[in-house]
This record gives sequence, C-alpha cells and structure tokens, in this order.
Amino acid sequence: MESPDQDRRSHRRYPISVELKYSAGVQVGHGRTINLSSGGVLFEADVTLPMNLPIELWMSWPARTWAPVPLELYAAGKTVRVEGTEVAVQFFDRAAFRTGKDTGRNRA
Repeated sequence: MESPDQDRRSHRRYPISVELKYSAGVQVGHGRTINLSSGGVLFEADVTLPMNLPIELWMSWPARTWAPVPLELYAAGKTVRVEGTEVAVQFFDRAAFRTGKDTGRNRA
C-alpha cells in the first residue's frame, strides 16, 4: 500500500517557470508553467479554466537553436485538474519543439 506522501505520477516532473500561451476553442490566454513532464504540465492561468477542456499550449523555451529564432514547446491535451487558476494538463501526444513561423506567438 502506498503512503499518502508517495508520488503516484508515471512521469517525472521538472520545476520550470516559463511563459505560455494557450488556446481552448475561442478562449485564448496566457500563463506561466509551474512544472513539466513528458506527460503533462502544471501551470498558472490568467483565468479559471473548466475540467476536461481540450487545450493547445505554446511554451516559450529559454534555450534557442539560433539566437534570433524563438523556440517554443507545443503540446495539445486536456485539463485534468483545476484548483483556482492552477491547471494541470495531460498531453494527448508528446510535446514538440517548434521554431520560427511554426510557433504560436501570433495565436494568443
């Protein structure tokens, strides 16, 4: 039996704080990541979002492949936990890095 303090997540979480933009149907907004794993992200949104909401995320990545080209991490998923404006998203597939015109900077 697991203790209440034992983490049951199947993916290791990494604390990372970067800006993000999201799109959920007609709703677009901004936020900041709290932690990230290969299976999902926990972030602070600018508004409260509903559960089971399909969502697309574009996370600004601090590293760049070439100085003038922005690098973003793109992921699509659904909200699986919401506590106020703190939102947990489970990714549908693996997140992917995108650069230049493939980024979501003009979306939100």
